Amino acid sequence: MDLGIEGRVAIVTGGSRGIGRAVAERLCREGAHVAVCARNRDSLAEAQRAIEAVGAGRVLTVEADLTDPAAAGRVVDAAVAAWGRIDILVNNAGAARGLPFDELTHERWMENLQLKLFGYLRMTRLVLPHLRKNGWGRIVNIAGVAGLQPSALAMPVGLNNAGILNVMKALSDAEAANNILVTTVCPGPILTERQTTLLQDAARAKGTTVEAAQREATAAIPLRRMGRPEEVADAVAFLTSERASYIT
Repeated sequence: MDLGIEGRVAIVTGGSRGIGRAVAERLCREGAHVAVCARNRDSLAEAQRAIEAVGAGRVLTVEADLTDPAAAGRVVDAAVAAWGRIDILVNNAGAARGLPFDELTHERWMENLQLKLFGYLRMTRLVLPHLRKNGWGRIVNIAGVAGLQPSALAMPVGLNNAGILNVMKALSDAEAANNILVTTVCPGPILTERQTTLLQDAARAKGTTVEAAQREATAAIPLRRMGRPEEVADAVAFLTSERASYIT
């Protein structure tokens, strides 16, 4: 199925590994030009090689910590300098940390919000003028089920994701007249490097195997398995496309 995004310009934040990298690869395979940003230079270099190997579009990488407003601006500027426009934003960077409520000081709450929610808002605000200029745009956010299903051990995660869902739903209403479609994907557990580390930590804490920890983690999932980054990427690619022209 032709998604109609060949030649489109996309920014994928947190795109050096996991879901973000899978999204960047998928968009590039469809012929989109992709600017990938992340904090780790080595991971970015590896990601660029992998994405270029599978994609028809072009790729550039920008080392950036999106808690820094100036760094976010550099990502946008790099994409515009390379390709003259921006059509698609995929917000994926940042992962809040779950802590017991009594350990969540004001500073830790703010740190967690900076890691994800504020980064999404910052990138969206910078990209919107370019999408409005085009009269066409897609913003897809990766949030996660914690925004819908509160957990005592994931309060900062849930706050970030619920905030993203709320703001982006409102933004979808505000920007519909400009043909800018805004959606949020809320994956369940996805078997990324980070998820593998969490499973290893859980196994050590319980004195069991990683396989046993994974079986326990997937027991409540109807498919009895974790998702793959590529499965999320397929959904995101569709939502960025001409085929999703009535979804916001």
